[in-house]
Amino acid sequence: MVGSELGRTIAHIALVLWVPVTLTGVFVAIIVAFPLVCIRSPDLLSITLLVLSIDELSAVSLAEEKVPGLPPGASRAMTRFLSFHWQAIKEAARGCVQAANDWQWLFGFPLLGAIIYLANRLIGQGALTVSQDTVLGALEAAFIAFVITLAVVFLIKWINAPVNLYYELKDKSATEIAALKRTILDREARQAAIARLWGLRKEGVELRNEAIAMPGFPDWKRRYEHWHNRVMADAKVASLNLCAWLDTLDRVRPPPARLPSAACEEHLLLRNCQSEILLRMQEFLQAEMLHRDIEEIQAGAGV
Repeated sequence: MVGSELGRTIAHIALVLWVPVTLTGVFVAIIVAFPLVCIRSPDLLSITLLVLSIDELSAVSLAEEKVPGLPPGASRAMTRFLSFHWQAIKEAARGCVQAANDWQWLFGFPLLGAIIYLANRLIGQGALTVSQDTVLGALEAAFIAFVITLAVVFLIKWINAPVNLYYELKDKSATEIAALKRTILDREARQAAIARLWGLRKEGVELRNEAIAMPGFPDWKRRYEHWHNRVMADAKVASLNLCAWLDTLDRVRPPPARLPSAACEEHLLLRNCQSEILLRMQEFLQAEMLHRDIEEIQAGAGV
């Protein structure tokens, strides 16, 4: 309530500033004219900064030019310096106009009143003159309060910009490192699963070729189911497509000739399914081996 009353009171005061036509006056004129471009849209703030300061591409290209007398690496260091601070300026400029518009009544007008009081107290009465009850005076007071708030907000955000940029880069790096670790772990797990599939294929061939009688079928079936479960578990790690391919035996090719006689019909059925699984494992593992050979050839050619 106090801030609103103070804002409404000062908003009806016309402030008249006298600035001599000097380099300082030109600088003050630029600072005062700066928010005019930004009032219509917050996006124009970045454009204004681009006009009032050196743009990033020009700064980088200027820094990359070899300057006589500079030690080696100085141009690169200058490029990094200018690029970083340009990023900090853009980070600080984002949202400044909206924040200044929201907070000028709380910060801009009290600071404006303090500036008027100190100027008249230190420089002398009449250094800053005010006139009341004019529309132009209210607009000027509101505008200068907006400029003051904009400058304060931009300064605060500019000081905090390197911190934001640091943690943004840190979070991004942590995410990328975690993704890279997952990729490496997945690749290592896949290679280990493929190596186990080679061993399981050998074990499956030996299991399929066993000659058993009817009394030994329950033990053979138990070992077959254990083998099958391990094959499916490693196939899921190696390739989801391989896992689905082994899980759906829509077509069973004839098994190798000269296999021992089956102990029963169920033994014959399971052995035929095992032969098809072994064939599909062989096709996948051979294709994987060929793919790795091609990658190694391409890596060698690249080196």
